[in-house]
Amino acid sequence: REAIAGDILLVNFECAMRDDVPEELIKENLLAMVGPTSGGQALKRMGVTLASLANTHSLDGGVEGLRTTIETLRKADIIPFGAGPDIDQATAVPVIEQNGLRIGFVGFGGSYVAGKSRAGTLPLDLRESRQLIQHARTMCDFLVVYFHEGIEAIHYPMKSTVAACHQAAECGADLVIGTHPHTIQGIEWYRGVPIAYSLGNFLFPLLASDLYDIWQPQTLLGRLGIPFDRKVIARQMVLRCTFSSDRTVRIETIPLFADETCLPHVPHNGESAEATAFIERLNEAFNNPDAEVWRERDRIERELNRMLRRDIQWKDVFKRLHRLRWRHLV
Repeated sequence: REAIAGDILLVNFECAMRDDVPEELIKENLLAMVGPTSGGQALKRMGVTLASLANTHSLDGGVEGLRTTIETLRKADIIPFGAGPDIDQATAVPVIEQNGLRIGFVGFGGSYVAGKSRAGTLPLDLRESRQLIQHARTMCDFLVVYFHEGIEAIHYPMKSTVAACHQAAECGADLVIGTHPHTIQGIEWYRGVPIAYSLGNFLFPLLASDLYDIWQPQTLLGRLGIPFDRKVIARQMVLRCTFSSDRTVRIETIPLFADETCLPHVPHNGESAEATAFIERLNEAFNNPDAEVWRERDRIERELNRMLRRDIQWKDVFKRLHRLRWRHLV
């Protein structure tokens, strides 16, 4: 409770809440993240203030599941943002006033691109996303940009992710927070803006042995034949942020580990020092562009792009023409 205590508690809510899940949805996706609407009250008891839905599982319950998720969160006095049944709702900017400061939030994810009448979210690396950040910045004293992209089980962000986050900072973000890699990544200070590229998981049922064995081969690293173990996924952290009236942002990292029940716990004794030192090593790499970790990151990114080109399914391309952008052709 101490780890997540604060005036505002922001989470990435990576699932759908729906009580009547059609059987065909589960058959299409064995790892669909769908739970009952009673989960809304569980989040409320945790003290959650806002929930980003800009992620890869917001539509696991279908469009109806997204609608009931948004409705359930609102009934629990939790503000959803980052996804919606159309582009206007997906890009709505909630602003919370706390201690005389207005703090705004925008969420970005690239799995389901929203349109005028199409459910989804907005990717971080689009011109429209930069325009949204610039507009949102005029509505508040501090702007938090939440994004969801990357490769699972890697401790360093991809080049494209770094570029998009830098642009977000240049457009007016005061704090940038990432999710999706399912493990922690380093924190970079860019032009005075802290960018936490990945906080890892907090509650993650796929750490359970039976589900993990199904999920791991489906990850991008699994498909590349690059092994990783559960210890990588067990690393996580809470980011405690303080916004001050002098326009400064201070951050504190609180390392956590997920145990065999998939629940987080604060490390003790030697565990704590090791976890803190690990985060510091990740952070230090951003001050050394020639570090070996970046060459390894680039190698994995090249292999990933080759795999995606090799395995391209044209039927999927035609199904997703509405998502096609010039960057994809490049």
